[in-house]
Amino acid sequence: MLSLAVATVVGLGLVTSADPHLARAVGFLLTDAAAHGTLGAMNLGVVAALLVAGALYAVTAPLARPTAPEGDR
Repeated sequence: MLSLAVATVVGLGLVTSADPHLARAVGFLLTDAAAHGTLGAMNLGVVAALLVAGALYAVTAPLARPTAPEGDR
């Protein structure tokens, strides 16, 4: 769940929207110049969110696996 939450925040922060209602909720990690330039138009947030989620899951998944007691193997 942690990787999903962090990836969602990163993804929403790095995308832009032409809809004025959505524009207030997205793009908060971009500067004004980046939001109105190529970086804002290419929806880098989608790719970044997938990479962040995968990396965080790879790091945190081994920590969450329960270990079986010696007698239950």
